[in-house]
Amino acid sequence: MEDIIKELEARRLNAKLGGGQKRIDSQHKRKAYCA
Repeated sequence: MEDIIKELEARRLNAKLGGGQKRIDSQHKRKAYCA
């Protein structure tokens, strides 16, 4: 049960970052920036 909660927290954090830091970095490589 606790691992499910941790998974949800990680997903929520990822969503807050707009798809995660990897996603943001790949956008920046293409000179596309998120608001």
